[in-house]
Amino acid sequence: MKSPVFVGVRGNGLVSFTLVLVLMSTAVFVFGGSTGAAAAYPQCDTEHTFQHTSTGGNLAAPVSSGNNANCVLGRGSSGHGVTRLQWVLNKCYNAGLATDGIYGAKTEAAIRWLQSEAGISKDGVYGPVTRNNMMFPVYGIEQFFGCFGFSVVPGS
Repeated sequence: MKSPVFVGVRGNGLVSFTLVLVLMSTAVFVFGGSTGAAAAYPQCDTEHTFQHTSTGGNLAAPVSSGNNANCVLGRGSSGHGVTRLQWVLNKCYNAGLATDGIYGAKTEAAIRWLQSEAGISKDGVYGPVTRNNMMFPVYGIEQFFGCFGFSVVPGS
């Protein structure tokens, strides 16, 4: 089965994406970091609910298969992981996004704004660095605790 692989090329502050079809079972997003070293992460294709460390509440975030939170989403991604990201951006940042599961121009712009506010690279891609610099809604039983950083109980 052919699955899409998103390849981001970084240079001079610009990011371009090319859709490449390869024979594999999991989509992978490859991008260069600030050192130019390539890093590969699976695509966030679903969501998982973690236990938040300081509140004990529930925090839902995009993950890849196997509940790996070190995953990425970028322009052209779609599915449950994108829907969860859009919901988080709406709840904690009042982004006003449609929760349609499609990572389009508006979702990318919301991530770029968030990255700018956090003082990190503005590539418009949701990945581990962006996740660690953003807030997520945390809930208890019938109670909203507020938006908190991604700090979860290991193995939850």
